[in-house]
Amino acid sequence: MKEKLFLILTVCLVSCGGLAQSNNVSTESEKKTVKSKSAQQPAIKNEVFEESANEISVSEAQSSILNQASLNIEKILGEVRQRNESKNPTSKQQQKLNIELAKIESVNKYSFEYYLYNYRISNYDFSKFDDLKAAEQLRPNHPQVIKEMTAYHYINAHEKEFREYLNKLKMGGYYSFVLNDFAGDMLKSLPQNAVLITHGEEDTYPILIQQYLNNIRKDVSVVSLNYLQSEVYRNKLRDNGISIPSGDYIDHEFFHSLLIKNKGKEFIASSSIPSVYFDKIRSDIGVNGLGFQLKKELSSSERRKMIDKFENDIKIGLEKKINSGQYRTVLSNYLPMLFEIRNYWIDENNANERMYIEKLILDIGRQTNKTELVKKLLK
Repeated sequence: MKEKLFLILTVCLVSCGGLAQSNNVSTESEKKTVKSKSAQQPAIKNEVFEESANEISVSEAQSSILNQASLNIEKILGEVRQRNESKNPTSKQQQKLNIELAKIESVNKYSFEYYLYNYRISNYDFSKFDDLKAAEQLRPNHPQVIKEMTAYHYINAHEKEFREYLNKLKMGGYYSFVLNDFAGDMLKSLPQNAVLITHGEEDTYPILIQQYLNNIRKDVSVVSLNYLQSEVYRNKLRDNGISIPSGDYIDHEFFHSLLIKNKGKEFIASSSIPSVYFDKIRSDIGVNGLGFQLKKELSSSERRKMIDKFENDIKIGLEKKINSGQYRTVLSNYLPMLFEIRNYWIDENNANERMYIEKLILDIGRQTNKTELVKKLLK
Protein backbone atom coordinates (compact mmCIF):
# COMPACT_ATOMS: atom_id res chain seq x y z
CA MET A 1 0.00 0.00 0.00
CA LYS A 2 2.81 2.39 0.92
CA GLU A 3 4.64 1.68 -2.35
CA LYS A 4 1.41 2.21 -4.27
CA LEU A 5 0.89 5.58 -2.55
CA PHE A 6 4.47 6.53 -3.30
CA LEU A 7 4.07 5.70 -6.99
CA ILE A 8 0.70 7.45 -7.30
CA LEU A 9 2.10 10.52 -5.58
CA THR A 10 5.15 10.76 -7.83
CA VAL A 11 3.21 10.14 -11.04
CA CYS A 12 0.34 12.47 -10.16
CA LEU A 13 2.52 15.35 -9.07
CA VAL A 14 4.71 15.04 -12.15
CA SER A 15 1.86 14.63 -14.64
CA CYS A 16 -0.58 17.07 -13.04
CA GLY A 17 1.78 19.97 -12.58
CA GLY A 18 3.24 19.06 -9.21
CA LEU A 19 6.60 20.05 -10.63
CA ALA A 20 5.41 23.66 -10.24
CA GLN A 21 6.70 25.13 -13.47
CA SER A 22 6.51 28.51 -11.79
CA ASN A 23 10.10 27.98 -10.76
CA ASN A 24 10.87 28.80 -14.37
CA VAL A 25 8.27 31.45 -15.03
CA SER A 26 7.56 34.32 -12.69
CA THR A 27 3.95 35.29 -12.11
CA GLU A 28 2.72 38.65 -13.36
CA SER A 29 2.81 40.05 -9.83
CA GLU A 30 6.42 38.91 -9.44
CA LYS A 31 7.32 40.51 -12.78
CA LYS A 32 5.78 43.76 -11.63
CA THR A 33 7.86 43.55 -8.46
CA VAL A 34 11.03 43.15 -10.52
CA LYS A 35 10.01 46.06 -12.75
CA SER A 36 9.43 48.29 -9.74
CA LYS A 37 12.84 47.36 -8.37
CA SER A 38 14.46 48.16 -11.71
CA ALA A 39 12.72 51.50 -11.79
CA GLN A 40 14.46 52.41 -8.56
CA GLN A 41 17.84 52.08 -10.29
CA PRO A 42 18.05 54.96 -12.78
CA ALA A 43 21.57 54.13 -13.94
CA ILE A 44 20.52 50.66 -15.01
CA LYS A 45 17.21 51.86 -16.43
CA ASN A 46 18.93 54.34 -18.73
CA GLU A 47 21.36 51.72 -19.98
CA VAL A 48 18.64 49.18 -20.67
CA PHE A 49 16.05 51.30 -22.44
CA GLU A 50 18.10 54.02 -24.13
CA GLU A 51 20.68 53.83 -26.86
CA SER A 52 24.31 54.21 -25.93
CA ALA A 53 25.96 57.43 -27.06
CA ASN A 54 28.51 55.21 -28.83
CA GLU A 55 25.92 53.60 -31.11
CA ILE A 56 25.60 54.69 -34.73
CA SER A 57 22.41 56.57 -35.58
CA VAL A 58 20.14 55.06 -38.23
CA SER A 59 17.21 56.41 -40.20
CA GLU A 60 13.64 56.03 -38.99
CA ALA A 61 12.96 53.34 -41.60
CA GLN A 62 16.11 51.45 -40.65
CA SER A 63 15.27 51.78 -36.99
CA SER A 64 11.86 50.24 -37.68
CA ILE A 65 13.47 47.25 -39.40
CA LEU A 66 15.97 46.81 -36.58
CA ASN A 67 13.31 47.03 -33.87
CA GLN A 68 10.93 44.62 -35.61
CA ALA A 69 13.70 42.10 -36.23
CA SER A 70 14.72 42.35 -32.58
CA LEU A 71 11.13 41.75 -31.47
CA ASN A 72 10.91 38.75 -33.80
CA ILE A 73 14.11 37.28 -32.36
CA GLU A 74 12.85 37.77 -28.80
CA LYS A 75 9.59 36.08 -29.73
CA ILE A 76 11.39 33.06 -31.20
CA LEU A 77 13.76 32.83 -28.23
CA GLY A 78 10.70 32.94 -25.97
CA GLU A 79 9.19 30.04 -27.91
CA VAL A 80 12.44 28.12 -27.49
CA ARG A 81 12.39 28.69 -23.73
CA GLN A 82 8.80 27.48 -23.54
CA ARG A 83 9.52 24.24 -25.40
CA ASN A 84 9.05 21.53 -22.79
CA GLU A 85 10.71 18.74 -24.72
CA SER A 86 14.09 20.35 -25.53
CA LYS A 87 16.47 23.18 -24.66
CA ASN A 88 17.70 23.63 -28.25
CA PRO A 89 15.87 25.55 -30.98
CA THR A 90 14.45 23.46 -33.80
CA SER A 91 16.17 23.75 -37.17
CA LYS A 92 13.21 25.84 -38.35
CA GLN A 93 13.50 28.17 -35.36
CA GLN A 94 17.24 28.51 -35.87
CA GLN A 95 16.68 29.36 -39.52
CA LYS A 96 14.19 32.08 -38.55
CA LEU A 97 16.65 33.47 -36.01
CA ASN A 98 19.38 33.65 -38.64
CA ILE A 99 17.04 35.45 -41.06
CA GLU A 100 16.09 38.08 -38.49
CA LEU A 101 19.72 38.55 -37.49
CA ALA A 102 20.62 39.14 -41.15
CA LYS A 103 18.03 41.94 -41.24
CA ILE A 104 19.68 43.60 -38.24
CA GLU A 105 23.12 43.19 -39.84
CA SER A 106 21.86 44.83 -43.04
CA VAL A 107 20.84 47.91 -41.03
CA ASN A 108 23.85 48.15 -38.71
CA LYS A 109 26.26 45.33 -38.01
CA TYR A 110 27.87 47.47 -35.31
CA SER A 111 24.66 47.87 -33.34
CA PHE A 112 24.06 46.60 -29.83
CA GLU A 113 21.27 44.37 -31.15
CA TYR A 114 23.49 42.71 -33.74
CA TYR A 115 26.29 42.02 -31.27
CA LEU A 116 23.95 40.66 -28.59
CA TYR A 117 21.79 38.48 -30.81
CA ASN A 118 24.72 37.16 -32.85
CA TYR A 119 26.01 35.75 -29.58
CA ARG A 120 22.67 34.69 -28.07
CA ILE A 121 21.39 32.69 -31.03
CA SER A 122 24.68 30.79 -31.28
CA ASN A 123 23.67 28.63 -28.28
CA TYR A 124 26.83 29.15 -26.22
CA ASP A 125 29.29 29.17 -29.13
CA PHE A 126 32.12 30.94 -27.33
CA SER A 127 33.95 31.68 -30.56
CA LYS A 128 31.46 34.58 -30.74
CA PHE A 129 32.27 35.88 -27.28
CA ASP A 130 33.81 39.05 -28.77
CA ASP A 131 30.30 40.01 -29.90
CA LEU A 132 29.02 39.73 -26.35
CA LYS A 133 31.91 41.92 -25.14
CA ALA A 134 31.07 44.47 -27.85
CA ALA A 135 27.44 44.50 -26.69
CA GLU A 136 28.61 45.03 -23.12
CA GLN A 137 30.72 48.02 -24.15
CA LEU A 138 27.62 49.65 -25.60
CA ARG A 139 25.19 48.75 -22.80
CA PRO A 140 27.03 47.29 -19.82
CA ASN A 141 23.99 47.13 -17.54
CA HIS A 142 21.56 45.50 -19.94
CA PRO A 143 20.01 42.51 -18.08
CA GLN A 144 20.59 40.03 -20.88
CA VAL A 145 24.22 41.07 -21.20
CA ILE A 146 24.70 40.47 -17.48
CA LYS A 147 22.99 37.07 -17.66
CA GLU A 148 25.06 35.94 -20.64
CA MET A 149 28.28 37.18 -19.02
CA THR A 150 27.38 35.32 -15.81
CA ALA A 151 26.84 32.09 -17.75
CA TYR A 152 30.04 32.52 -19.79
CA HIS A 153 32.27 33.01 -16.76
CA TYR A 154 30.54 30.24 -14.80
CA ILE A 155 30.97 27.72 -17.60
CA ASN A 156 34.60 28.73 -18.10
CA ALA A 157 35.36 28.62 -14.36
CA HIS A 158 36.38 32.29 -14.10
CA GLU A 159 35.27 32.53 -10.48
CA LYS A 160 36.20 36.17 -9.83
CA GLU A 161 34.35 37.46 -12.91
CA PHE A 162 31.50 35.01 -12.37
CA ARG A 163 30.90 36.30 -8.85
CA GLU A 164 30.97 39.91 -10.05
CA TYR A 165 28.30 39.33 -12.69
CA LEU A 166 26.25 37.08 -10.41
CA ASN A 167 26.22 39.88 -7.85
CA LYS A 168 24.92 42.25 -10.53
CA LEU A 169 22.03 39.83 -11.10
CA LYS A 170 21.31 39.72 -7.39
CA MET A 171 21.50 43.47 -6.90
CA GLY A 172 19.40 44.09 -10.02
CA GLY A 173 16.52 42.16 -8.45
CA TYR A 174 15.88 40.17 -11.62
CA TYR A 175 14.65 37.13 -9.68
CA SER A 176 11.84 37.39 -7.17
CA PHE A 177 12.30 36.75 -3.45
CA VAL A 178 10.00 33.74 -3.90
CA LEU A 179 12.35 32.11 -6.41
CA ASN A 180 15.38 32.95 -4.27
CA ASP A 181 13.79 31.57 -1.10
CA PHE A 182 12.76 28.38 -2.83
CA ALA A 183 16.27 27.99 -4.28
CA GLY A 184 17.67 28.15 -0.75
CA ASP A 185 15.23 25.50 0.46
CA MET A 186 16.01 23.31 -2.54
CA LEU A 187 19.70 23.32 -1.69
CA LYS A 188 19.12 22.76 2.02
CA SER A 189 16.91 19.75 1.32
CA LEU A 190 19.51 17.79 -0.67
CA PRO A 191 21.92 15.07 0.47
CA GLN A 192 25.57 15.90 1.00
CA ASN A 193 27.52 16.31 -2.25
CA ALA A 194 24.41 15.92 -4.39
CA VAL A 195 24.34 16.88 -8.07
CA LEU A 196 21.32 19.08 -8.84
CA ILE A 197 20.00 19.20 -12.41
CA THR A 198 18.33 22.52 -13.23
CA HIS A 199 16.31 23.52 -16.28
CA GLY A 200 16.35 27.24 -17.11
CA GLU A 201 17.66 30.58 -15.93
CA GLU A 202 14.97 31.13 -13.28
CA ASP A 203 15.92 28.05 -11.35
CA THR A 204 19.65 28.05 -12.18
CA TYR A 205 20.60 31.65 -11.32
CA PRO A 206 18.77 31.78 -7.95
CA ILE A 207 20.48 28.50 -7.01
CA LEU A 208 23.90 29.94 -7.92
CA ILE A 209 23.13 33.16 -6.04
CA GLN A 210 22.33 31.15 -2.92
CA GLN A 211 25.50 29.09 -3.26
CA TYR A 212 28.13 31.62 -4.25
CA LEU A 213 26.83 34.84 -2.71
CA ASN A 214 24.87 33.56 0.30
CA ASN A 215 27.23 30.62 0.96
CA ILE A 216 24.46 28.00 1.12
CA ARG A 217 25.37 24.37 0.37
CA LYS A 218 28.37 24.82 -1.90
CA ASP A 219 28.92 21.07 -1.61
CA VAL A 220 26.05 20.66 -4.11
CA SER A 221 27.09 20.61 -7.77
CA VAL A 222 24.80 22.17 -10.36
CA VAL A 223 24.21 20.73 -13.82
CA SER A 224 22.20 23.10 -16.02
CA LEU A 225 20.34 21.54 -18.95
CA ASN A 226 20.46 24.97 -20.56
CA TYR A 227 24.25 25.23 -20.32
CA LEU A 228 24.64 21.68 -21.64
CA GLN A 229 24.20 23.16 -25.11
CA SER A 230 27.82 24.31 -24.65
CA GLU A 231 30.56 21.88 -25.65
CA VAL A 232 32.88 23.60 -23.18
CA TYR A 233 30.41 22.96 -20.36
CA ARG A 234 29.95 19.30 -21.29
CA ASN A 235 33.71 18.78 -21.27
CA LYS A 236 34.00 20.60 -17.95
CA LEU A 237 31.47 18.25 -16.38
CA ARG A 238 33.27 15.21 -17.82
CA ASP A 239 36.50 16.46 -16.24
CA ASN A 240 34.64 16.58 -12.92
CA GLY A 241 33.70 12.90 -13.15
CA ILE A 242 30.18 13.26 -14.56
CA SER A 243 29.21 10.95 -17.40
CA ILE A 244 27.72 12.99 -20.25
CA PRO A 245 25.71 11.39 -23.09
CA SER A 246 27.00 11.88 -26.62
CA GLY A 247 25.45 14.54 -28.81
CA ASP A 248 24.64 18.18 -28.19
CA TYR A 249 20.85 18.13 -28.59
CA ILE A 250 19.49 18.58 -25.09
CA ASP A 251 16.06 16.97 -24.84
CA HIS A 252 14.22 14.42 -22.70
CA GLU A 253 16.20 11.55 -24.27
CA PHE A 254 19.46 13.27 -23.33
CA PHE A 255 18.07 13.80 -19.82
CA HIS A 256 17.16 10.11 -19.48
CA SER A 257 20.65 9.07 -20.61
CA LEU A 258 22.24 11.55 -18.20
CA LEU A 259 20.41 10.00 -15.24
CA ILE A 260 21.05 6.42 -16.33
CA LYS A 261 24.76 7.01 -17.01
CA ASN A 262 25.13 8.46 -13.51
CA LYS A 263 22.86 6.00 -11.72
CA GLY A 264 24.10 5.28 -8.23
CA LYS A 265 25.30 8.84 -7.73
CA GLU A 266 23.26 11.47 -5.87
CA PHE A 267 21.85 12.96 -9.09
CA ILE A 268 18.68 14.89 -8.27
CA ALA A 269 16.43 16.61 -10.80
CA SER A 270 14.93 19.95 -9.85
CA SER A 271 11.14 19.97 -9.58
CA SER A 272 11.18 22.80 -12.16
CA ILE A 273 12.07 20.37 -14.95
CA PRO A 274 9.04 19.93 -17.27
CA SER A 275 7.00 16.78 -16.75
CA VAL A 276 7.64 15.51 -20.29
CA TYR A 277 11.25 14.84 -19.30
CA PHE A 278 10.01 12.17 -16.88
CA ASP A 279 7.51 10.48 -19.21
CA LYS A 280 9.53 7.33 -19.92
CA ILE A 281 11.00 6.91 -16.44
CA ARG A 282 8.13 7.82 -14.11
CA SER A 283 8.00 4.37 -12.54
CA ASP A 284 11.70 4.63 -11.68
CA ILE A 285 11.60 8.13 -10.17
CA GLY A 286 11.52 8.75 -6.43
CA VAL A 287 11.60 11.73 -4.12
CA ASN A 288 14.77 13.03 -2.54
CA GLY A 289 14.50 16.37 -0.77
CA LEU A 290 12.76 18.88 -3.02
CA GLY A 291 13.76 17.02 -6.14
CA PHE A 292 13.46 13.70 -7.94
CA GLN A 293 15.97 10.89 -8.25
CA LEU A 294 16.32 7.74 -10.35
CA LYS A 295 15.37 5.62 -7.36
CA LYS A 296 11.93 4.38 -6.34
CA GLU A 297 12.19 4.74 -2.61
CA LEU A 298 14.63 6.06 -0.01
CA SER A 299 15.96 3.80 2.71
CA SER A 300 14.91 4.46 6.28
CA SER A 301 18.24 6.13 7.08
CA GLU A 302 18.05 8.32 3.95
CA ARG A 303 14.56 9.42 4.93
CA ARG A 304 15.78 10.19 8.43
CA LYS A 305 18.52 12.45 7.04
CA MET A 306 15.97 14.22 4.86
CA ILE A 307 13.73 14.75 7.89
CA ASP A 308 16.63 16.25 9.84
CA LYS A 309 17.26 18.71 7.02
CA PHE A 310 13.57 19.55 6.93
CA GLU A 311 13.38 20.05 10.70
CA ASN A 312 16.58 22.11 10.94
CA ASP A 313 16.46 24.22 7.78
CA ILE A 314 13.04 24.26 6.13
CA LYS A 315 10.19 23.66 8.59
CA ILE A 316 9.80 27.08 10.21
CA GLY A 317 10.27 28.92 6.93
CA LEU A 318 7.72 26.69 5.20
CA GLU A 319 5.09 27.44 7.84
CA LYS A 320 5.59 31.15 7.19
CA LYS A 321 5.47 30.64 3.43
CA ILE A 322 2.14 28.82 3.67
CA ASN A 323 0.64 31.52 5.85
CA SER A 324 1.97 34.46 3.84
CA GLY A 325 -0.01 33.76 0.69
CA GLN A 326 2.89 35.02 -1.47
CA TYR A 327 4.43 31.63 -2.23
CA ARG A 328 1.54 29.89 -4.01
CA THR A 329 3.58 29.46 -7.20
CA VAL A 330 6.16 27.22 -5.49
CA LEU A 331 4.29 25.56 -2.62
CA SER A 332 3.33 22.49 -4.70
CA ASN A 333 7.03 21.68 -4.99
CA TYR A 334 7.12 20.87 -1.27
CA LEU A 335 4.39 18.20 -1.45
CA PRO A 336 6.42 15.17 -2.64
CA MET A 337 8.96 15.69 0.15
CA LEU A 338 6.21 16.10 2.73
CA PHE A 339 4.50 12.89 1.64
CA GLU A 340 7.83 11.08 1.86
CA ILE A 341 8.29 12.39 5.41
CA ARG A 342 4.74 11.38 6.25
CA ASN A 343 5.51 7.81 5.10
CA TYR A 344 8.42 7.74 7.51
CA TRP A 345 6.26 8.74 10.47
CA ILE A 346 3.67 6.13 9.49
CA ASP A 347 6.40 3.48 9.58
CA GLU A 348 7.54 4.80 12.97
CA ASN A 349 3.95 4.82 14.33
CA ASN A 350 4.40 8.45 15.36
CA ALA A 351 0.86 9.84 15.17
CA ASN A 352 1.73 13.37 16.34
CA GLU A 353 4.42 13.95 13.72
CA ARG A 354 2.23 12.37 11.07
CA MET A 355 -0.68 14.69 11.91
CA TYR A 356 1.60 17.74 11.80
CA ILE A 357 2.89 16.85 8.32
CA GLU A 358 -0.62 16.09 7.10
CA LYS A 359 -1.75 19.51 8.26
CA LEU A 360 1.03 21.12 6.21
CA ILE A 361 0.02 19.02 3.20
CA LEU A 362 -3.64 20.04 3.51
CA ASP A 363 -2.72 23.70 4.01
CA ILE A 364 -0.62 23.62 0.83
CA GLY A 365 -3.42 21.85 -0.98
CA ARG A 366 -5.80 24.68 -0.11
CA GLN A 367 -3.31 27.37 -1.09
CA THR A 368 -2.57 25.74 -4.46
CA ASN A 369 -6.05 24.48 -5.39
CA LYS A 370 -4.93 20.85 -5.01
CA THR A 371 -7.16 20.01 -2.05
CA GLU A 372 -8.92 17.08 -3.72
CA LEU A 373 -5.64 15.60 -4.95
CA VAL A 374 -3.93 15.73 -1.57
CA LYS A 375 -7.02 14.41 0.25
CA LYS A 376 -7.12 11.48 -2.15
CA LEU A 377 -3.46 10.74 -1.55
CA LEU A 378 -3.84 11.04 2.21
CA LYS A 379 -6.47 8.27 2.32
